[in-house]
Amino acid sequence: MNRRLLILGSITGIGIVLAFGIICFRVPDEKSKKQEKEVRISEPERPVAAGFPQITSSYGMRIIEAESKDVFQIVNPEDDKTTAIRLRLVHALPDTLSAKDRAAIVEYLKYGPNSDIEYVIKNDLMNKLRNQKVLPPELTGALLDLYSDREQDMVVRSYALQHLRPQYELTGEVEIAKAFLAALDESENEIAGGALLALRYLATEYPDEFSAPEVSSRAAQIAADTNCYILTRISAIQVASQLGNSEVAIVARQLAEDETTPLVLRLSAVAGLGILKSPESVPLLQTLAKREDPIGNAARAALVRIN
Repeated sequence: MNRRLLILGSITGIGIVLAFGIICFRVPDEKSKKQEKEVRISEPERPVAAGFPQITSSYGMRIIEAESKDVFQIVNPEDDKTTAIRLRLVHALPDTLSAKDRAAIVEYLKYGPNSDIEYVIKNDLMNKLRNQKVLPPELTGALLDLYSDREQDMVVRSYALQHLRPQYELTGEVEIAKAFLAALDESENEIAGGALLALRYLATEYPDEFSAPEVSSRAAQIAADTNCYILTRISAIQVASQLGNSEVAIVARQLAEDETTPLVLRLSAVAGLGILKSPESVPLLQTLAKREDPIGNAARAALVRIN
């Protein structure tokens, strides 16, 4: 499972790839560098796993103890120059990690620094934990803890939520199902969108455990909410359309027709109309299909799908 910022899928042959990233750089002056060095020198030694050298983290995070040297290096980032090495170490980790190493990884997931490369490392570590030869008994709790912590980094929360879907397929734990349904109330950010995509899959694959009509109805409600986070609204249109909710067609037509609708949301609405194959949508799609722009391309693709 890969990341963000999160993004929420492809719709009817129209790939909508959205990448939103903010990378902040701070270049310290010589005085601040000197002060930072002095602080590090005066800082008391932190506990470290037996046999491993003391690491002074440029991120200012405390040392995380681990059993193996490789895990220790992964969860204690020294500086940006070590990220490639750490990533290789992640990929080489065995599927028989000790309980202490798994605990170190979970601590890093929760408290470790966050940046584009750290997101990659954290996502890959979640994959490693899920793919252990014996599923870690603490993994569901760790993922739920990461997702439910609203003080946690949003990307990390979204990753944890995504990993809970395959985790449910392995465990069938009711706590995971409850978490997905509860996440639908968090539509002011991308969490509800990620939950909708997971629930659509689960309702399709496990119809006795997840109600497709309920998921469809919630998706239509979120799609109609003008205060909803745009990426979540895109997912809601997609999910409601894929589950055949005819109510979302009204919202989709309004969004498709409105010139002030953000492009990505408008494209999703047009694509949703193609999925629903509603005859009432054909006149609007025919009008939009005359345009020579992305909206016109989407409308023509939707008409092909309907016909």
